[in-house]
Amino acid sequence: AILEAVKGKADIVVFPEFSIPFDYLEDIQEYANETGTIIFAGTHYIMEENFEKYKTLFASDFGEEDFRKNICPVVIPNSKIIHSEKMFGAKEERDLFFHKGMKQGKLNHIFKLRDNLNLGILACFEYLNDELRHRLISACDVILVPQTNPNPSRFYGVAKNDLNSPLCAGNKACIMANGIFRIGEIKNGQFEPEKEEIEGGSSGILLTLDKDSYK
Repeated sequence: AILEAVKGKADIVVFPEFSIPFDYLEDIQEYANETGTIIFAGTHYIMEENFEKYKTLFASDFGEEDFRKNICPVVIPNSKIIHSEKMFGAKEERDLFFHKGMKQGKLNHIFKLRDNLNLGILACFEYLNDELRHRLISACDVILVPQTNPNPSRFYGVAKNDLNSPLCAGNKACIMANGIFRIGEIKNGQFEPEKEEIEGGSSGILLTLDKDSYK
C-alpha cells in the first residue's frame, strides 16, 4: 500500500527496521524494476530457512557465518539486491535477552547516487556509536536511520548535537525511519512471545543547515 501511494512520486523509499519480511523482497524488486525507485527494505535477520533464496536475490554470497546477522536490503532497479550489515546491536538483540543474539556485521556500503549525493545507512543502535556515525557524516550527504524504537528521543538528541556542532562543511541530512513493534516481553528471566503486531511509528528529517534555520 505504501509503495503504491508513492508510485511516480519518490526516488527513494526507506522502511523501518524489521518492517519488511524476507518473503516481500522479490515483489519489491519487481516494483523497483518497474518504477526506477530505490528501496531500503527495512532490516531482517539472515535465517537458515531462506538461505538458498539469497543466492538468486542478492549480489553477495552468504555462508553459515552470516546466520543471525541483521541486514538492510537495498533494492536497486534492474540489479541484484545489495545489503549493509548492522554492526552494533541494541540490548534486546544481545545474548542476554535471546538464546542466540544478533551476530555482529562487518559490511557498511556507501551509495553514490549522483556526483553530489552519497547515502549511508546506520541501523538503529549503530547511530549512537560516535566513531561510526562521524565516519559516515564525513563521507555522506544523507544518512538513513531505519530503526525499531519505542523512544527515539535519544537519537534526535544526538542528531541535534551534531547539527549544532557540525563535523565538516556542507549541507547534510539525517532521515529517521522508525517503527514500533510488540514482539514479547521478559518474565522471570525468560522471553515470552506475544502475537506480533505493529504499534505505530514515526519519521523525521534533520538538516544540518544551521541551528537557527534547520526547523
